Amino acid sequence: GHTAALLAGTALAAQLHPPLTSVCPSTAQAGPALLQALRAALESSTYRSARTLRAWGEVWLKRRAARGLSSYSDDVSRWAQHVLASKLAEREVKGIQPRDVAAFARWLSTRPKAVQGRGGTWERPEGGDTLSRQTQQHVLKLLQLALAEAAIEGWCASNAAADVRPVHGQAAARERRHLNPAQIDGLLEQPDEVIPWEVRQLYAVAIYSGLRPGELWALRWQDVHLDERPRLRVRAAVKKTGEEGAPKSGKARTVPLLGPALAALRALRSAQRPATLVFPFALGRQRRTGDDAGWADRSRGGKGITEGYRRKAGLPDDLDFYAMRHTCATALLHGWWGRRWSIAEVRAWLGHSSVVVTQRYLHEDEAALLDAATEALEGGAVMIHTPPPQPPQPGAGGGGPGAPAGAG
Repeated sequence: GHTAALLAGTALAAQLHPPLTSVCPSTAQAGPALLQALRAALESSTYRSARTLRAWGEVWLKRRAARGLSSYSDDVSRWAQHVLASKLAEREVKGIQPRDVAAFARWLSTRPKAVQGRGGTWERPEGGDTLSRQTQQHVLKLLQLALAEAAIEGWCASNAAADVRPVHGQAAARERRHLNPAQIDGLLEQPDEVIPWEVRQLYAVAIYSGLRPGELWALRWQDVHLDERPRLRVRAAVKKTGEEGAPKSGKARTVPLLGPALAALRALRSAQRPATLVFPFALGRQRRTGDDAGWADRSRGGKGITEGYRRKAGLPDDLDFYAMRHTCATALLHGWWGRRWSIAEVRAWLGHSSVVVTQRYLHEDEAALLDAATEALEGGAVMIHTPPPQPPQPGAGGGGPGAPAGAG
């Protein structure tokens, strides 16, 4: 039986590795050589498919989940959206070279960012805005961390992504879209038959608190304080996996409640049945990532498109649900709702990782600039005068263009 199995193995080895029969002169000597040949064949075919970047990513992300990292959900999302969507995913880890990662970085710099379509789905339209530099940095950093640990585990000899940086020179991103004061008033003053009352209260809280959508859906009444110092305690966020986790910053924060948000929450508290979540979905269930409370249009297949509340309110299609957070940041920094808040204060309010992120909301408000200039002119703060022509300097020869007559 052993001899038959060995001979069968020898025949298989001959198919996988033809030179094997010439290497093994006898059945007695075939055993070790046969095992070695089979091992080499497996490593060059089946085993190779198990050592790809895709396969390593599964192992590595599970380890990050076990560590309880607050960034895990974002890591999974970025890995799936960008790394697994690239040609690099199917490459054998040990064969990945710095030039391959550099090509990946160039591909990232031209990759369209995801936008919400008419049906509420997310797509990457060709010719649209490309990924922000920050997103590219996050994705490359994730790849660097993955390959660094792969090198430690022996999947590759070195970290091929260690010295690769995001590509410079991509087109500048367009200004972040936000609602202006008139649009805010128009939205929140819509009649009930256009936008239901409960939905308008939700929109008011979203605009005047600046919470991320996932933070809104995870908000519980126990973290809403409507006393003499009204505030929200943001402890969690619904992630793209559908589960709750820490906010994007990785830590809880306190958000003050301005008048409209406070009034909306008090009204909801009085009108709602006992509930845990502030903004539950049907039957008290938690909303998921991507839910925009009816903001965008929805596709109903063969039944056509259901208009979202954005369209019903007459607002532009490029104002997605996240624009409410942008609106809060812009309003605070520009003083729409009272005093101008400092960048450091707004950074803490919104839970940004640094003031560099917050600075992106310092839009150039053309109307405000022109109003300020008009006010300065009318108040006489700016004197307009034309300086008299200067006489020619003695001995200054030359009579070029613009020189006084007789000069030179």
